[in-house]
Amino acid sequence: MSLIEGNLEELEMSSNLFVGFDIGNLHSRVSANEFKNMSESYVLELEAGTYPKAFKCIKDSSDSKFWENKEFLVGKPALDFNPKRGDRVLDDNDHKAKLALPLLVALVWEKIETEDTLIQLGISVPNASALEDKVISHLKGRFRFEFNGVKKTFQIKVVKVYFEGQGVIKQQKGIDRNILMLDLGSDTLIVSQFEGYACKNSIPLESAGVRSLITNIIGSPEINSPKYLGKTPTFQEVLDMFERNTPYVIDGVEITELVNKLALTWITEGLKESKRVMKNAFLDSSSLVATGGGCEIPVVSDFLISNGFRVASNPIWDNADGMVRAVGQKFETSITLGNFNKARTKKASKKISNVVDIKSKAVEVQING
Repeated sequence: MSLIEGNLEELEMSSNLFVGFDIGNLHSRVSANEFKNMSESYVLELEAGTYPKAFKCIKDSSDSKFWENKEFLVGKPALDFNPKRGDRVLDDNDHKAKLALPLLVALVWEKIETEDTLIQLGISVPNASALEDKVISHLKGRFRFEFNGVKKTFQIKVVKVYFEGQGVIKQQKGIDRNILMLDLGSDTLIVSQFEGYACKNSIPLESAGVRSLITNIIGSPEINSPKYLGKTPTFQEVLDMFERNTPYVIDGVEITELVNKLALTWITEGLKESKRVMKNAFLDSSSLVATGGGCEIPVVSDFLISNGFRVASNPIWDNADGMVRAVGQKFETSITLGNFNKARTKKASKKISNVVDIKSKAVEVQING
């Protein structure tokens, strides 16, 4: 069966669900057109029958077959059950591949039909070239899962493994081809060079993401002073503070001034290091784009704009949204081409049939003549 025939068969036989999957170190996000869902990138494998509301993998036909006959919880339910024994994605490429399936299934479960949904998937990872085979080995295949007494059978087709940020570029309009992108993620600051849609180079700056800013806030001597909290806040308290957005308040005390000062120091150092490791890319690029959760901090966003960056309109979701858009366009293109070839084949068959019919009549005339 050709690729085009396969696509036509998929259109006719399955319920297609186009999904963009942004698997992050701290959070994972899926976008499926109007549907969006996210969770912490945390998976807890359980012994069979341990917890009645766990996901159960009944069938895993992927090359790895890693999750077959295993049960697990994902995100907050997993953290509530046991916050220490599970697996986190963090900055681990093997974990990104291994944990992709349970994270994806949990995030899109409500959108999967009871039978025969085909998930057309675009997934992003920091190094697509190195991770593509691993990711596909865990995700490509036919699966059957059970959750809350409901069993669902579905197939996953990995349309493309994208570099981090390619989905963001898909969402940009009026942008030049030579692009330099800063992705301010939870653990890493990724600086990437794109030519059009293709990633030419990508360097992750380890421990330079938003987590390092949170660590700086926690460790600041000023935050312990009577002027501010008079105590050391927890990581979760600072994270929750950022998610509530400005003004920044912990325990009823506003600390916006201090947070903005530390955030400016953090992004200034991050931009300086980015220019050091990709000096030529900065010089060659005609468009500067910034994305990732760090861009949701107003003082960081303002700083980047003042330094010539275009900040993504939705820095948390643009990567996933762009991937689902790209996957849908690839599918529509292949279907259009497939229908064209199908029609052309039918037309050619009709011509052949006419020729055979004419020759048959000619033979008949000769015999009867």
